[in-house]
Amino acid sequence: MSTVIATVEQQNAGAYFAIKGYLYQFDKTLIEVLTHPQTVVAFENRQDIDFDDYVLQIKHKETQVYTPSKIRKAVESLLESFAHDTKQTMCLYCHFQDRQPEDVRLTPTELAAILSSNAKSIYNDLLHDFSKRLLIRFSEDYEAQFDRTIALLRSEFSLGTADEAVIY
Repeated sequence: MSTVIATVEQQNAGAYFAIKGYLYQFDKTLIEVLTHPQTVVAFENRQDIDFDDYVLQIKHKETQVYTPSKIRKAVESLLESFAHDTKQTMCLYCHFQDRQPEDVRLTPTELAAILSSNAKSIYNDLLHDFSKRLLIRFSEDYEAQFDRTIALLRSEFSLGTADEAVIY
């Protein structure tokens, strides 16, 4: 019986983090819309968010410690998009519990160390250019980003309180 309870608790935790990750992406989309008012911002199009020649993949890993392998899938997804249009600027916008907000650019060697051997063989000719067009943005946590979203909503729509912004 305790195995069944543990499995249900793991499923509940997984659902909680999946929903929180989606809300993190939603808030980031609102931030992009509000900070680029003259631009059409698309979500779930080329990647999670994109506009003009800027493409973002969003990951929120609040309980995880960063290792390069934990961004492999997201980086490979961005690389695949980049292969279709090498003029795009790619950004992996992510939060890990042990990383402070900062922007990181990878060298081609660092990038190759993250990728699977299959991705390296398919996209080897693009790695140098992709490393120049890829930004890893370690970002704030869910709560800090939510506060920033609320502040932007309050400012943009002249709302008096945070509660009004949440309802808005």
